Amino acid sequence: MKVLKYNSKKCTGCLSCELACSFQRLQLYNPEKAALKIRPSYGIDNPSAIYCRHCADPLCLKVCEFGAMKIVNGVVEIDKEKCTSCGLCVENCPFNAIFFEEENVYKCDQCKGQFKCIQVCTTEAIAVVERKGE
Repeated sequence: MKVLKYNSKKCTGCLSCELACSFQRLQLYNPEKAALKIRPSYGIDNPSAIYCRHCADPLCLKVCEFGAMKIVNGVVEIDKEKCTSCGLCVENCPFNAIFFEEENVYKCDQCKGQFKCIQVCTTEAIAVVERKGE
């Protein structure tokens, strides 16, 4: 299973990854609509990343009372047909990586395997790694 790995020491905070993410999701460049968020944590030189870790045993899936969360090829996805936007997954994600947008819930889906954020990260602060134990 491939997952994202973030290195804050390499990140410049340019937000190219957020722009690529929002464009992949909605065909518009708006960092606020990205499923990957870069935020200053201990000053501008050490930004943190908020993104779905695609947990092996995801809490979001366990708390979803409508069966709208599912794992497809190791990727935790939201079934938009079943999702009622109740917010249980948002409230229970240990990484705060599920978001609301106009009463819809969204999260990283790894760009269906294309990892657009990695393609634009010139400092290699975001990488794809194999999750150990799988």
